[in-house]
Amino acid sequence: MLLRFSIGTLAHPSFGPTCHRGRNDVMHLLMLGLLDHRWSQTGLLLLGLLPGQAGLLANEGHPVLLGGSGQLQCAFYLSNGRLRTNQIFGYEFAVSNSLWAIRADLNDGVSRHAFYNGTNVFLTTIASASNSPSADVLKRYSLPTVVVTNPEAKPLPCELLPGNAIWSDYILNVPWLANLSGAYIRQVGLAQMPAPWEVTQHTIRAFYFRAEGKTFTDELGLPQIVQWRFSERQARSAIFRHELARELCGPDERKAQARASIRGDEHHIVAEYKILQCTNLFGVNVPEVYNLSRKIASQTGKAGEDIVILSITGKQVITGSPDLSLLALPASPKGFLVIDHRFRQESKLVDFIQYTTNNPTAASTFDERLQAAYSRKVAAAMRDPALTRRWPMYLALFVIVGFPIIILKWWRTVTSGKTTMQRKE
Repeated sequence: MLLRFSIGTLAHPSFGPTCHRGRNDVMHLLMLGLLDHRWSQTGLLLLGLLPGQAGLLANEGHPVLLGGSGQLQCAFYLSNGRLRTNQIFGYEFAVSNSLWAIRADLNDGVSRHAFYNGTNVFLTTIASASNSPSADVLKRYSLPTVVVTNPEAKPLPCELLPGNAIWSDYILNVPWLANLSGAYIRQVGLAQMPAPWEVTQHTIRAFYFRAEGKTFTDELGLPQIVQWRFSERQARSAIFRHELARELCGPDERKAQARASIRGDEHHIVAEYKILQCTNLFGVNVPEVYNLSRKIASQTGKAGEDIVILSITGKQVITGSPDLSLLALPASPKGFLVIDHRFRQESKLVDFIQYTTNNPTAASTFDERLQAAYSRKVAAAMRDPALTRRWPMYLALFVIVGFPIIILKWWRTVTSGKTTMQRKE
């Protein structure tokens, strides 16, 4: 069992998933709609005729609508083969050509829902009033207003993330990579894929690695295999990644990040994602079983426990009739408290602004109220300490390169002047 999840298999990128083909005819799906109201709703959505959703799935190529539900098993194995911890989380997702959504149960009274509307991602986190989240969960999602235990009584917090990627932890990151990352890969490139095993928004290490691999060439373009290697170039620029929550770090931590010495082996594969089994539905390939494996140095120092193998395995059932309610924001009678990450000032510690609205999807960055709130926050914010350390670098560069050039030019001017005078004499 240990060998199945061992990083030792990373040396063989020729591994390929086992795929089998399902129904590949959208018209057949629409005909089934005459017999089943769920299929009928899906068919209308595909044609853009569902009330309130006209043109929702319009995109180049053929329309695609599918989804699934599954379980994510997160296991930590010691190098002696002993299982240290094992957790299982449930999730469900839906995806079309231009939209996607995922909802995960964190098993601690907390559920997370991410919805991409073709422009931005809307991330909500709801805690059950009867099962309050632990302090560890609240710290993990550390924006103080992100978790609410009673959405009926006050606005539901909603993080608005620019782009089409999730800034979360492995419980959402890994299923997103497996099922929903095609649009991100097409726009940004696979090489920039953050480490999905890290808490993207709060861990600078998530951007220390360069990803490479292979993707399907169909409409969704999901990854078949991805390998991450340390990249010194990306690690040095990681401190300026727009996904990082700099405000939560504080000035001291930002200074420490800027001074950190970053070293690593750029040839060693630190983690690998693979599809173990997939299916083909409506002409697109979607995984049924996938795995992410990573080796982590252990702190125990005991023989046989020097390495911990993180193995995240997803098993899911794919359907052509997903839960369409996923492709929208959750209901919130009191509106939404939006944490809008589109309003970010690179030179100052401003990562977002907060405001209330009844419809976050309609919030425009050109709104005068939002622009005013952003201007006030920028005016009151301190400069990013990670940027203030650049002037010593420029000064050192001038001393090492510029100053000798000036001296050399001066010396040549002096010597050429003396030579001219001697010739005149």
